[in-house]
Amino acid sequence: MLMGEDLRLLDSGRYVSRPWCDICPRDTFSYGRWRRSGDVIVLNADRPGVPERRLCAATIRKCPMLIPLDQSHPVKWIGPGVVFGRDGERCVGRLDRDGHTGRLLRGLSCLKPERKPN
Repeated sequence: MLMGEDLRLLDSGRYVSRPWCDICPRDTFSYGRWRRSGDVIVLNADRPGVPERRLCAATIRKCPMLIPLDQSHPVKWIGPGVVFGRDGERCVGRLDRDGHTGRLLRGLSCLKPERKPN
């Protein structure tokens, strides 16, 4: 099954997201606000009850990307269906094929588990 998501971060601090797949209904958009805190982008949906999403803003081998942060399923590899890249940029696909993803991700501070206050 082919699936993915288009995400646009607008200069106004708003975002629009459109998940897609080969058998999904068309035109299912979600909207909200985004903010940056260090290397982390936080998305808050306009729709009540939708949990916030966090993305790690990283540049790996000159390839800018946003890596979804989910503590229950940490990112183990980089690929076009896993991370967000710039529109028209193909560098994420090249990183996926080089086979060194674990080593490339190891140094990113936003991917390290968060420390809880004492």
